[in-house]
Amino acid sequence: TLLRPLLSDFLLTNKARVNLDGENALAIAGTFTMKELPGSPLQGRLLMVNHNEKLYVFVFGTDAALYDNLAPRFTRMMQSVRWLTKPKPASNASTVTPGTE
Repeated sequence: TLLRPLLSDFLLTNKARVNLDGENALAIAGTFTMKELPGSPLQGRLLMVNHNEKLYVFVFGTDAALYDNLAPRFTRMMQSVRWLTKPKPASNASTVTPGTE
């Protein structure tokens, strides 16, 4: 609900646990409009991951009409993420990779 003041008409289209280079991440996808851009249908994906007690957030958003064409680029970028430090042993990684959610 932190995004609610910034976004109007947010519709969650998908939520999944994914693996980001050995870390369990949360991927959220949805459609929305921004109050600052009335009538602009947007679509996006948000990937959140806690790596060694630090929160990382990756955001991909575009015009809804362009989403299907551009989403594979975001997926490839997320699949190319490599941590400079190894995850702490307590990490619970999923077996799903970004883009397959």
